[in-house]
This record gives sequence, structure tokens and C-alpha cells, in this order.
Amino acid sequence: MANSVLSIYLIHDNIIIRSFLWQKILLIVNLNSFGFIFVMLLICIIIFFTSILFDIIFKLILSKPINLLSEFLELKLKAL
Repeated sequence: MANSVLSIYLIHDNIIIRSFLWQKILLIVNLNSFGFIFVMLLICIIIFFTSILFDIIFKLILSKPINLLSEFLELKLKAL
């Protein structure tokens, strides 16, 4: 999970994602202080685990092509 922290930050702090999250999806209505704290904590947990899921999927999809590309480039550089 620790290796996904940077991805979590980059995903949720992206200007497009941030504006979409807070203006379109997470419309917070007037809540009392306990309700607001509970809703915000729940939103943070959902964003955290969703971002980890996206990071895992991203790594599964791109890890093989990136490894192949890096091996190809390494062989080309060694040939120089």
C-alpha cells in the first residue's frame, strides 16, 4: 500500500479529477458538525481505496510493456 501513496496523491490532486470530484460527485449539503466529519472521513476513505485500485490496475496493464521497452532500450544502449 505504501508504494501507492504517490499515485493516490497524484490522482486526487489532479486539477481535472479534483474539480470533477468536488463539483459534480461530492456535493456536500449542510450537515451538522458530526455528520460533516463522518461524511468527509468516508469520502477520504473512498478516495484512498479507489485510487489504490486505479494504481493497481494501471500497474497491471502497463508493467509488461514498460519492462519490454526498458529492456529494448537497455540492449540498444549496450550496443552503442
